[in-house]
Amino acid sequence: GHGDGTCKWISKVVNYHDQPRTVKITLDNADAASFTGTATTLTSGSLLDENSFSEPEKVHAVSRSFGPVKPVFDYEFPAYSLTILRLGE
Repeated sequence: GHGDGTCKWISKVVNYHDQPRTVKITLDNADAASFTGTATTLTSGSLLDENSFSEPEKVHAVSRSFGPVKPVFDYEFPAYSLTILRLGE
């Protein structure tokens, strides 16, 4: 079930480029035709950005649900980002 801590795949992807990158994701040993998941992405306009007292939310994480996706699917990772994909929830 969604949100109960059960998850079949977790992947961490870092895109250190200044452009978005699309990556083909393959879920090994997939036992269903499609999956939903959650993507939590930490991103900023520059690799040098950091939070400060004057800008405490300059770099922050955003979570969103996505899917359904097939066991092989493309996912676009934003520029300068760290994304944690949780699938099979």
